[in-house]
Amino acid sequence: MGLFVSPITLVLGIILALIFNVAITKDNNMNQVWMLSMFLGTFLGLMNFGFQLRGSRPSYTDAYSGKNDLFKRSMIYFFLRIISFGAIFALVAMNQFTSESPRFNLIPTGIGYALHFLVLLVVFTILNFKGKKADK
Repeated sequence: MGLFVSPITLVLGIILALIFNVAITKDNNMNQVWMLSMFLGTFLGLMNFGFQLRGSRPSYTDAYSGKNDLFKRSMIYFFLRIISFGAIFALVAMNQFTSESPRFNLIPTGIGYALHFLVLLVVFTILNFKGKKADK
């Protein structure tokens, strides 16, 4: 699933960021803020997806050693996901609300982060539909 979700999300994120750079306002600085924020949100979503995939995959050492550390490792990656999400969005919020000329905006960062979930949902639905169709 990760082979489909990551490239599609990256391509759609770049396209949306370029659209934000061109078409939001006539103010070039605001367009660049939205473009950078979209990139930040997209890459944060992809990074969290990578943490999710890595944390849920059993390692070879678990298989050969006989101990099952999957729960511990998945919890570590879960907390890494929460910490990275919270830190990035807190920094973006602080920059947007405390700076005279902000470099980031929360709305496109959230859109970029949500883009990953939308692509994941669509890919999962398509793959699940093809699997059920093949079973019949």
